[in-house]
Amino acid sequence: MQRFLNTEVLAVGKKFGAKENAFQSVEFFFYSDQEDKANNLAIELAKLGYEVYDVFPPKDEVRQWSVIGCTIPMNLKEDELTNWSEQMVKLGYECDCKFDGWGTLIE
Repeated sequence: MQRFLNTEVLAVGKKFGAKENAFQSVEFFFYSDQEDKANNLAIELAKLGYEVYDVFPPKDEVRQWSVIGCTIPMNLKEDELTNWSEQMVKLGYECDCKFDGWGTLIE
């Protein structure tokens, strides 16, 4: 599933002028139903050298905590993005959080 999603996102980026095999940071998005789980995930992400912007409290009736940040610069090749996003899904599962995806600016 991650490969399919990454292929689609990269195709849209290319359509709007993204460079193939760009080397840059990727923003990530996770959600959790509890603050402690979100904070534990943030700690694990920081151990990977990633910047965590913050653990954001729920703002609506869904009552989900958000963990948002960015990676160190990485190669935006399909295989590398797929391996990375599969690792994020696994890390989210281990922390009982949901990996909701990634995004990046088109340079």
